Amino acid sequence: QVVMKDALQKFTDRDALVAECDIVPPNLSLSPMVSDNVLPRGKRCFVVIDEGKIRGMVTLRNIRAVPQMQWDYTNVEKAMTPLGRLETASPEEDAGSLMERMDELDINQIPVVSDGNFLGLVTREGLLKVMRTRLDLRM
Repeated sequence: QVVMKDALQKFTDRDALVAECDIVPPNLSLSPMVSDNVLPRGKRCFVVIDEGKIRGMVTLRNIRAVPQMQWDYTNVEKAMTPLGRLETASPEEDAGSLMERMDELDINQIPVVSDGNFLGLVTREGLLKVMRTRLDLRM
C-alpha cells in the first residue's frame, strides 16, 4: 500500500490521460449512443462537449437511470452529470491524491480539465497501468 502510494505520487494526471475517450454532443439521444457505442464497442463513459467546452459526462450509471423505453427521446444533456456536479482533476494533480479521491467517491474515471477545456480522461485502470510500468522500470 505504501509502495503504491509513493509510486502514484511520482507522476501527475497528465501522465495517465486516456486519449481515446469518446466525445458526444449534448443533443444526441441515448438510443443511438447505446446501440452504436456502448453495446458493440464496450464504451462505458462519454464526455459531453459543446462549442469546444466540456458540459458534462455520461456513464452507464446515468444511462441506467433513464428507463429504456425513453432512450429514443432522451438526449445526452438530460441524462449527463453536468460539469458543475462532476468531479474533475487538473493536469498537475498528483496521481496519488487522485486515486484516493476516486476511491473515496467510488468512481472509475475523472475528466482532466483546464480552463474549461477537456484534456482527457484518467481512469483507475490507467493510473494502475502507469504505476505498474513505473515500478517495473524502477522509476
